[in-house]
Amino acid sequence: DSVVRNSAATTYHAEIRGNPTFGQDSPVGQAVQLSTSSNDYLPIRDNFYTESGVLPELSVCAWVKTTGNNEYVMQYDRSEFFRSTTDVHVTNSDNGGGTDDMGYNGAQDGNWHHLVFWYDSDASGDRKRMYIDTDVVASRTDPHNGTALGSGLDTYGSIGSFGESRSFDGDERPDFNGSLSDVRLYERALSEEEISALYNMRSQRSYNI
Repeated sequence: DSVVRNSAATTYHAEIRGNPTFGQDSPVGQAVQLSTSSNDYLPIRDNFYTESGVLPELSVCAWVKTTGNNEYVMQYDRSEFFRSTTDVHVTNSDNGGGTDDMGYNGAQDGNWHHLVFWYDSDASGDRKRMYIDTDVVASRTDPHNGTALGSGLDTYGSIGSFGESRSFDGDERPDFNGSLSDVRLYERALSEEEISALYNMRSQRSYNI
């Protein structure tokens, strides 16, 4: 099968590119191992964005195991959405083009870590956070002047690659070396309780990539 299926829906599956290895163990079940040497990545089908200000809230979650810096977990990039990488580093831009970079080193030790990239344009206090294993490791109070993400350009996403695709798998470059499991995209800001629940799924083994 050339498709990695979304276990939470009948659509928004990812397709397989390169020669990734499946079956590695992770804290929540099986994982996929990606390598830039074999051009591995997973372009996401059907889920794309076209409207200005379409993402007032966002949460990207994943179990990650890598020793690399700036490895791309998930991105919907066109300089106006977001890209999430493992240093932990998220770059995203508002619909006026303003860009905010925020990074933290600490997830590239070759062990499994649960990463969450979180944004809420209307939150009081922090509006942007990075979590490693439920701990907030970096935050911003006003990264985009309270505006939602999205400039109105067609934007398609992928797992394990960097690109600026305006169509499905249109411009993707493999950019992840390591293993991923239970990769999730929420178009809302998860609560602290929800983030903890995802982390504590370590005792409930399933197959989600």
